[in-house]
Amino acid sequence: MRSGFKVLLTVFIIVTLGICTARPLSYKPVYSGDGWEIDVIAEVRRVVDGDTFDSFPVGRVRLADINAPELGTPGGEASKRALEYLVGKYGSKVYLDVDDLYVKDRYNRIVAVVYLRFNSTHILNVNE
Repeated sequence: MRSGFKVLLTVFIIVTLGICTARPLSYKPVYSGDGWEIDVIAEVRRVVDGDTFDSFPVGRVRLADINAPELGTPGGEASKRALEYLVGKYGSKVYLDVDDLYVKDRYNRIVAVVYLRFNSTHILNVNE
């Protein structure tokens, strides 16, 4: 019984360490175009506020060079609703151009320019 527990504990530690270290420190572009590149494709799970959302598989994403009003301040709820509208309210596929210099901010959020498909021939820069 004890050796089974040790094996289980060892597997748990290896899996946990693998998950914790699985995120790369930099991203290689999967596609690039005129002045932009896509590093990661993600699905929006929850909009946090006007400049931040949670996604899968990346985690929390902060819109690069955007400073929306915080929730609880004038304009905070409106900016959150605007981002929810743009990303299609929880489930929209987005294309991330991760910031080459910073990658993550001081709150451990991925910093990126976010694009989404507007139609079959165009993409929309959410940050603009």
